[in-house]
Amino acid sequence: IVKRTLSHWRLLSAVVVGVVLASAIMASSVIFFDALRDVALQRALANHDASDIDVIVEAGQVPTTPESHATIVDAMNSTIVRRFDPFLDQREFAIKTWTFFVNLPPPMVAPADCTCRTTVGRNSGNAGELIECDCRRAVMMTLPDVDNRVQLVEGVMPREVFDHGTDAPLLIEGILDVPSAKMLDIRVGDIYPITPHWEDIHAEVQVLVTGVYERVDPESDHWRIQNEAFGSRTNTLQFARFVVPEPTILEGLGSYLPNMGTDYAWWMDVDSKKIKATETTNIRNTIDGTERELKAIVDGFLLRSDLPQVLSAFETDLFFNRLPMFIVLILIVLVVLYYVVTLASLLVDAQRGEVGLLRTRGATSSQILAVFVIEAALLA
Repeated sequence: IVKRTLSHWRLLSAVVVGVVLASAIMASSVIFFDALRDVALQRALANHDASDIDVIVEAGQVPTTPESHATIVDAMNSTIVRRFDPFLDQREFAIKTWTFFVNLPPPMVAPADCTCRTTVGRNSGNAGELIECDCRRAVMMTLPDVDNRVQLVEGVMPREVFDHGTDAPLLIEGILDVPSAKMLDIRVGDIYPITPHWEDIHAEVQVLVTGVYERVDPESDHWRIQNEAFGSRTNTLQFARFVVPEPTILEGLGSYLPNMGTDYAWWMDVDSKKIKATETTNIRNTIDGTERELKAIVDGFLLRSDLPQVLSAFETDLFFNRLPMFIVLILIVLVVLYYVVTLASLLVDAQRGEVGLLRTRGATSSQILAVFVIEAALLA
């Protein structure tokens, strides 16, 4: 068998080389088209601002306890955070209390100067009449990596405070940003009394202002939780957002005000270069599935990102652009198949005489077939 195979080495060499080239052409065509899809995806993502494809997740939880905190954090970490982790550069997490009223005498101003009053209210009444106008609000929030994110202009960092279990107002410590401190005329060492807007077992909390701070890098993306998720959605109110340690909220305020809820926020910095075109459908399904899953677990779940819309538009464009690619690939396959069939036909014609010779010597069809099968196996 080896001798007769070597006797047709010219024709068999052409067959071997042709099959190898055909396989290489078809494989390289698929790889080339996959590369084109990745290039198209990166171009689609590059047309959007990097911050637009980042993911911000907001959720709420009532009551505020270490146990409920662990439940919601574990639920988030085991779902969307874990599934998005291969595409992330960094991620942040922070919590914020519900909004408090300020328990101080409200200033007296003209109705037109009260920004938090309705338009009808501002336009009503006598022009010279003064009204009580209290647009001040307060919240407590955490700040990841606070020691490196802020620079204290005055004072010291706040300490952790826990519920003391007495009827006296709970005194917690917090720091405030310089613009808010100037707007509300708050100084280091002041005790800022606040009261919950909901019904609870205690009516007042006191915040000791231990320091005022400035942001080290105010334009950095890691401030998006504080600017967007925890930022004010209206410019008519004056907010004091005190930065406090996480245990102060969970084990201090949460125990002192058992009816208080907490807002949670996650910011996930998506690296568009880590997203492959073959993963776009899985990412969209992950986002949709996670939303349905978490809405049944946590309160007020909200996911904000342009990434699902960008990937959906890319898949739509790819569907129509894929047709010419398939046509080209089909033409390549047809040419390759024609080449292989032609060479196979030539090989059969060349060995037709040998088949006849073997038959005249008493070889059966199965024996002749076995010879060619062994020869094909050697070539393979």
